[in-house]
Amino acid sequence: MKVLHTADWHLGAKLENRSREEEHAAALRWLLATIIAEKVEILIVAGDVFDVYNPPNYAERLYYNFIKELSKTCCHTAIICAGNHDSPPKLEAAKAILDIFNVKIIAQIPTNPQEHLIEIYNPQNNELQAIVAAVPFLTDSFLRQSRPAESSEDRILQMRAGIEAYYQKMAELCAPFATKNVPIITTGHLAVAQADKNNRQRYNSIHLGTLDIVGTECFAPIFDYVALGHLHYPHKVGENEHIRYSGSLIALDFGESRHPQQVYLLEFEDKTLKSVQSLHNPHKRDLLFWTGTEEEILKKIDNYKPTNSEFKTWLRLEILSPKGFDTALRDKIVAVIQKLDLELIGEPRLRKQLDPNWEAKQEAAEQIDLQTLQPKDVFLRKLQSLQYDDEHTKKMLELFDDLLVWQREKQRDDK
Repeated sequence: MKVLHTADWHLGAKLENRSREEEHAAALRWLLATIIAEKVEILIVAGDVFDVYNPPNYAERLYYNFIKELSKTCCHTAIICAGNHDSPPKLEAAKAILDIFNVKIIAQIPTNPQEHLIEIYNPQNNELQAIVAAVPFLTDSFLRQSRPAESSEDRILQMRAGIEAYYQKMAELCAPFATKNVPIITTGHLAVAQADKNNRQRYNSIHLGTLDIVGTECFAPIFDYVALGHLHYPHKVGENEHIRYSGSLIALDFGESRHPQQVYLLEFEDKTLKSVQSLHNPHKRDLLFWTGTEEEILKKIDNYKPTNSEFKTWLRLEILSPKGFDTALRDKIVAVIQKLDLELIGEPRLRKQLDPNWEAKQEAAEQIDLQTLQPKDVFLRKLQSLQYDDEHTKKMLELFDDLLVWQREKQRDDK
């Protein structure tokens, strides 16, 4: 039996106010073609179908057209879970209709977790093929109850306990199927660390963030595969072959372009996870981020070789110059870039060139006890280390003052 694990589509997403519709449309066509070519029987989408709670009309059209075409393929069951970017009511609006096509929408957190235990049967012989404990994004309001004067660590511990308790409950519900010799799969849209919770030192006070909040011990041994979403780079968690993030379908920003955009093709033989194959999305736009001096940028331009992508490459530019912002320098480089098969995204950023000897000077400087410095002093030293010009330094300090005022008011309110 073959299962396709994907997540983090973010349909409707934009980059610098540029639509990604064409890229998403091509990626979904590729996904359908892959399902047909690989004879996939079960599709799992582990959260963040859409980028915002109220996605644009074209994003919903892409989604429903995909489901329509999926119903014509060999994939007889699809399980679509909500992520933190999704609106559960919007995803569930068509739940009753989609259920007719064996598309299971898991968006809300039910009163009875049994509702999210999905038994999948082979339509050819009606034999049990798999069990999926489908878990959507677990909201903060579901995981904990706010208490007066609670600390940040208290909130984190409540969230962690809530997540672990929910997955423990799902494992208990799966227990009767442990002897059925079929794979038991669970899903999740959260950040998972590989380290044991007793050894982790860092905590994440915001469940929506990218730091860890639970470890792999959260997932009981009964789960033969854990299909995760939320982190946009594909990877297995620690050394666990069966606990994986599929990554995003397209690169959503310039940082993500360093990682492959892909899905996982899983092949099971009875309960055994026989193989995991990474299938890369070939329909991706190249996103380049160039930073450097005038000479370094011009060298990158000389060495640039266009790719065979069907989409024009987008470029973000940061130029370092001895005196900071320089209109003539910016215009010169932009004029050269416009002759290439590249499209600049956003206004090119110019900032003062860093002193190459800064680190050596810092090491030679007198050591300063941070306990004797005020927060603003520390921030000012950071700005100086980055060699911002006077105008930018003044503006950043003004914003920092506003932030300090807000923090002090918040602390008074919390008391």
